[in-house]
Order: sequence, then structure tokens, then C-alpha cells
Amino acid sequence: MRLLGVWAVFGIAALACEAPPVVITRAVLADGGRIAGDRELVVAGGRVVAVGRSGKVKRPAGARIIDANGDTLLPGLIDAHAHMYELGGPSPREMFTAPRENSFPVTGRQLLRSGVTTARVHLFDSVHGPALKRDAASDCFPSPRLQIGGPGLTGGAPAMSGPMFSGYRDLEDARRRLADMKSAGADWVALHGLERFPAGELEAIAGEARRIGLRIMAEGDPASRAERALAIGADSIEYLDRSAGGGYSAEFIGKLKRSGAFLVPPIGYFNRVVEMRRRPELGSLPVLTEFMAPGVAAGVRERLSQWLSKPDPMTESISRVNERFLQLSRAGARIAAGTDCGSPGNFQVDAMWWELETRRKLGLPVMEALRSATVNGAALLRESDIGHLRVGARGDFVIYRGRIDAGALELGRIRTVSKGGVLFVDEGVWTGR
Repeated sequence: MRLLGVWAVFGIAALACEAPPVVITRAVLADGGRIAGDRELVVAGGRVVAVGRSGKVKRPAGARIIDANGDTLLPGLIDAHAHMYELGGPSPREMFTAPRENSFPVTGRQLLRSGVTTARVHLFDSVHGPALKRDAASDCFPSPRLQIGGPGLTGGAPAMSGPMFSGYRDLEDARRRLADMKSAGADWVALHGLERFPAGELEAIAGEARRIGLRIMAEGDPASRAERALAIGADSIEYLDRSAGGGYSAEFIGKLKRSGAFLVPPIGYFNRVVEMRRRPELGSLPVLTEFMAPGVAAGVRERLSQWLSKPDPMTESISRVNERFLQLSRAGARIAAGTDCGSPGNFQVDAMWWELETRRKLGLPVMEALRSATVNGAALLRESDIGHLRVGARGDFVIYRGRIDAGALELGRIRTVSKGGVLFVDEGVWTGR
């Protein structure tokens, strides 16, 4: 690869994408909810150009041949609720004021290292977010491709102002803020505190967002907010109801299924928080601070240790949260995998694997869990060329050691990660810039 230009956000030289074609042979293909053995896949020019039986597919001249030897070939994973400022520490305030130096070179690489090749960022400021989105569109850039939400609008807080959340003075001010998000390059608007919006204003804001082409993700904890999210036609409902009570009503579940909205519940994070407090050693794993400078890593570990020493209400509510997740899953709600990575204790490098493994432990079939991070994520984002490995798809794939439906779902089993045919992880080792 040759150097070409400069990327604004990461502050590193850009790479022209001149990756040779790649052929993966003798793979177990896990795609679209089905598993098929002895498959071969060809990626050239950033796209899947052939899929078939091993040895039965025409191989381009000069292609690199990867013998999967029975390992599983997956589409690139999709995280539908990610954060990229925060390092999982929790992060200090300076991470928000100098994201180029402090955050993005770590979080982008960590996500890609984990097999996440596309992400929807929940909240982003209107300067760094669009710039990173533009750069990340390149197959050679060390970050997943992105859809982004702008600064979230919060009800009942007109004086609130910040890069992640803001209030609004009146409907005209709200319309201006939405227009600014759209012109800056946002794809989504996040709405929080739904019950605190004055009568009629939440509906008006949602209507304006749709009119200018912003899709809506809305807070869904507690269930009363999820009800309001459905009422305004939100495209996705974030989080799960953690309040005391008997779970979601049959009426709500029926409305949810009829609406076509997606639920994006970070169930892996909820369980991770509880497990890390039970087992603090999980916060000292070396992989969590991969790509961080030593001083940054030390600070992250110290802040994480302090945070884990404090009580957390999730410990008391985790059983009902898990049951509500299963209630919605069994009812056939459309669920996309979103990790809430970057939240305290939830590092980008392995958040997706906590998410998938938690679903497996709760009893979901592995292929259903995988669909939430591939097919369903692509449907939520309305991207037809990701989340699968059919001909014409982007060349985003993961080679996973062994069979995906045998054993725990773990970051350590990742063998290869490709974004558009460019290998960022090769034989388990990060090879990107």
C-alpha cells in the first residue's frame, strides 16, 4: 500500500486501498442464520465476488489464499449502539476536548480488532463525528464504517448545552439544532428524557427529524419511555426497562412488533457490570488497554478500579433485566446488537463478545445471537451490502477459530478481521496501522 494524503481525525497518513484479492477456502460459512461447511469465498476490489464449494470457485490471479481449515467465516459484525470518545475507564473530561489525540485512535482500532466493521455511534458532537465518519468510509482506515447520531436532545432541560447532550429553548430552536445536525452529516438524532418534553413538542420534533431525513433513536428505560418512543415512530429503542415490576405488557410487545422498530438492548454490558464487580480481576486484562499509550492505560485502569469499588444498582436488577430481554426475544421482537461500548467498564475491544456470549448464556441459539449483530444490524441501518457474505457484499469478514456454534463466544478466538478486503487482524495479530 502507498501513502496518500492525511486523515484529519486520526492525524495519520492515509493509505490507498491496494489490497490484493483474498480467497478463504475450507471454511464453515455462518451467514444469515445458516451454517454450511467446506465453503470458499473470494473478495476483490473491496467486494465479495464469488461464494461456493471449496475448490469450485474461480480464483483471481495474485490472490492471497487463506486456508480456514474448518474455522468459521462470519460477516463483519455491526455494533448498533457504540461510543467512541470514551475508553471504558471511565474517561476523564479531556477525552472530550482532544478526541483526535486521546480517543479515536484507540476506540476505532479496538472496535475493528473485535471484528466490528460497522458501527452506529449513539452520541457525537457535530465537528469530530462527521469528520471521523468521512475518514472511516475508507476500507483502509483503522475504524469501523460509521453512522452517527448528533448531540442528543433532552426534554425538560432547556439550559443544557454540551457536545453530547443539549436542551432546547423552544420548537424553533429545536428545529435549528436538528438542521445543524443534518447539515453536519448526522444520520440519527437521539432523544432522551421523553416524558419531560412539553405536550406536543416531542411529536413535533420527531416529525421535523423525519422531514429532514434524520432517523430517531429514543431512550426506552423505563418502559414508559419505550411507550412514548413507539408513539412518535422511533426507528430504534435503546436500553431495557430496569425498574421494578412485572415486565413488558402484552400490549406493548404487540405494538413493538407491529411498528417495525428495533430494540437495541446492551444486555452484555448490564451483565458485564455485575460480573466485573464480582470479579475485579476482569478489569486488569491486558487486552482492555490495547492501543493505549502507557500513561493513558494506567489512568484508565486507576479510574476503572475506583469505579468498580462503588456499589451499582445493576447488581440488584440484573435478573429482571435478563428476564425482560428473554421476554422480548421469545416474543419475536426485532433486536439489533448494540453494546453501549465506551460506557464505564465496557471496553470497545471486547464489548461485542460480551454481548454475544451473554445472549448465548441466557439460552439464545448462537445463530440468533449472530443475526442480531449482522442481518438485524444491517436492516436497522438500512445498509444492504453489509451483514452478509453474498456476492456484491462489502468484503467485511471475520474468521473465527473453530465452529461458532461450539463453545463460548470469545474475542480470543478471532483469527482474521477484514474491512473491505483489507486485513486488520491476521492470524490473531493486529496488522493495521
